[in-house]
Amino acid sequence: MSSNQNKPPMHYAQYWHLQLTKKKHKQQNEAMRILFTQNMYGLNTCIT
Repeated sequence: MSSNQNKPPMHYAQYWHLQLTKKKHKQQNEAMRILFTQNMYGLNTCIT
């Protein structure tokens, strides 16, 4: 790894963590939306 890269590794790690968290939230929101839609249609299917 090069010693001088304008950004400390810390910031990169934080950025990466943020990206992962965002992706996770997006997936969770998607799942919630699907569950909600199924509830609306009365298809109370349990997704595990």
